[in-house]
Amino acid sequence: MAFSRHGQREGRRGVLFTIFIISMMLAFTANVATGDVTVPVAIDYDRVAARTSEGFLSVTIDASEISRNFSGLDLQSEKMINIGKALAPGVLRFGGNAQDYITYNMLGHAVDDVTGHMTGVGTEHGRSRARDNNRMDRLYSTVGEETVMSREQWDYIYNYTSTVGLSLIFGLNSQKRSKDGSWNMTNARQLIEYTKSRGCKVNWELGNEPDLYDKHTGEAVVSAHQLARDFHALSQYLKSIAFFDVLAGPDVATRSRGHFFEEFLDSLKENEGPNAITWHQYYGSGRTFTLPDFHSAKILDKLKTELDLVQLMLSNADMRHAEVWLGETSSCYGGGVPGVSDSFVAGFMWLDKLGLTALYNYTHICRQTLWGGSYSLIDSKTNTPLPDFYASLAYKQLMSDKVLSVEGQLTMGRTMRVYAHCTRILPGRLVSESTLVVFEPVVITVGSCTHTRTHAHTHLHTFLHAFVCLFIWACVCVRVRVCCGGGGEGMCLCVLCVGHCIIAVNTRLDR
Repeated sequence: MAFSRHGQREGRRGVLFTIFIISMMLAFTANVATGDVTVPVAIDYDRVAARTSEGFLSVTIDASEISRNFSGLDLQSEKMINIGKALAPGVLRFGGNAQDYITYNMLGHAVDDVTGHMTGVGTEHGRSRARDNNRMDRLYSTVGEETVMSREQWDYIYNYTSTVGLSLIFGLNSQKRSKDGSWNMTNARQLIEYTKSRGCKVNWELGNEPDLYDKHTGEAVVSAHQLARDFHALSQYLKSIAFFDVLAGPDVATRSRGHFFEEFLDSLKENEGPNAITWHQYYGSGRTFTLPDFHSAKILDKLKTELDLVQLMLSNADMRHAEVWLGETSSCYGGGVPGVSDSFVAGFMWLDKLGLTALYNYTHICRQTLWGGSYSLIDSKTNTPLPDFYASLAYKQLMSDKVLSVEGQLTMGRTMRVYAHCTRILPGRLVSESTLVVFEPVVITVGSCTHTRTHAHTHLHTFLHAFVCLFIWACVCVRVRVCCGGGGEGMCLCVLCVGHCIIAVNTRLDR
């Protein structure tokens, strides 16, 4: 692998940066197995091309877990706490379609005292699926076909995020409507005021995928202009009690359906609303996608097309400098493709999405989901981390918020994708001389470095710090032998190697 540096000044010692490479060429994989391959990579590190945020890679838990009463999801377990801590800092977004079927009972009264009228109650979302032997059954209650969230359940969610160091953003129910069609915030105020009284720090969303309300049975259709006014009312209320940093929305599912997103952005000229613009992105349906779609350059390029369209919409609405999130995203909607979305091959989509979205200055990308569905980071049956978790862990450890430009990285149809960031330096991180990753019988040597120590701190000079992710074209667990500097050897779930350490080798998430 040959690297060239654009814009290097005379006498400059070098720069600490991280790259990750996603190879989608079957021929390339075959060549690696038979001999050396030279891939020119030209990186311009004289300037920062884009910025993300410290919590760029974030996660979600679906709001339907309230109706399931978190059955099987023990957020108090040591394993889930360690998993959450490994992904911090970041955001945990609690939302999804089910959020628009939830009433909040923070008063501890009988359910008849819960205020706010639910328009168009859902059916399956509101039914209890909690198991009789579930230790959290005492936290669960329902009103007919609508789900009620208790104080204990709310505390359960918040305490997890507080413990692991993730920031909670919670999706409020926008289906509670007054007779004039405006949002009735009576019930939401009950939740917000309870949260503030406990000294909790929470950020908020309003509604989930409102551009699809007309497709969801029983839901009230809300126009883009009305939703903008609702956001304005919520924003004014939160400001009046000085209780929010981020109000995010509108969490649309599509970019152009009915011009909803465009009309919402245009309406914000007259209504102060969210200070973070959010939209959802999936490459397709979990019912129709197959294995080859996950490493198709044509499919992956759909994201760039959508990013360009959103950028144009923001520019037309005079919001080109707005903070933008992918508020919910994964491989395929509908829970993903079993056996594929939870396998190595899904890493093509995930890592490409992280790299590409960072180039567009997005501050957060919320992975659907941390737990639940085939597209989750954690197996919901065994609570075992899946391949994309380890890729996420390496990304969190290595990639800083400073994005560098790589020649040709926005070219459509490319089958080799390379992204570069300045390296994230963590306190106490030491640097070894070299790292070897062995695909038997191939040996790939990645990086070298020199370092000096001053006052017990490690200072880096000339150092090529590489994060290489080579995903094998098969939905099987590939046995990888990893040799690290001093001769240590271990197993890892994905091929993750860096110039100074191995991420996710024999990682112990529980004891």
